[in-house]
Amino acid sequence: MVRGEDWLALAGADVLGLLQLGLNCTINSKDLGGAVSRAASATSEAVARLPARLEPAVARSLITTAALRRHPAVSALAGCAAVKEHVYGPTLAAVLTHMVGVFNSVERLFDTPGRLQLTSDDVAKLLLAAARYNDWGYLAEWLSELEAAQLLTKADVTSMLFAPEFAACRGGCGLLPERSRWRVLQLPAAQQLDAAEVQQLLESGLRQSCKTCIDAGVGGLCVLPAALELSPDAVAALIRAAAERQQLAEP
Repeated sequence: MVRGEDWLALAGADVLGLLQLGLNCTINSKDLGGAVSRAASATSEAVARLPARLEPAVARSLITTAALRRHPAVSALAGCAAVKEHVYGPTLAAVLTHMVGVFNSVERLFDTPGRLQLTSDDVAKLLLAAARYNDWGYLAEWLSELEAAQLLTKADVTSMLFAPEFAACRGGCGLLPERSRWRVLQLPAAQQLDAAEVQQLLESGLRQSCKTCIDAGVGGLCVLPAALELSPDAVAALIRAAAERQQLAEP
């Protein structure tokens, strides 16, 4: 059996073949003798030996496969110029989708041509994924600054804000995805929400937030233009609901 560290020497000029093979190796904890781990290390080293120019389809296949497998070599591929120049919109969207939760491994792709080709639909899906995996807003921050995010419609933003990924408190642990939510609330389309929608979101935020994250659940909504249009009765009801929620959360 060929050891992982010997692959490079045996591969010769066929670095691409080695790399594709290595990326398809499953990385798991039941690795007898560390063979798979050594293969993963050799695969990452093979990235450094890639030619300066790659066929576009080959480059996209390598980074997509690595992201799908969440292979350790994905970070090296994300920083490889020969790969990055061919990462266009659909490829970038696929890679980020696979890597949500550990996106820091591929953040070097954020300056690829693909960022300008992401669609508003891509951005909306990735914002929801970022909230679901609680990435603390880093991916959401980058996404929200893209032109595609600025073009999201009021319907897009409303759908996101009412989605479980944004509304639900994570078991009373203070992990409401407030940073991702805050970024969405800064988008132009969010400024178009009407008073009824803001009231619904506030009521939902109060119901679904624990004592720890209640401020995060409603805070960003209170600065929207439509919040100033809430009726006195609606404001009074929200204050009562907040007080009751705090009391219920008391030990």
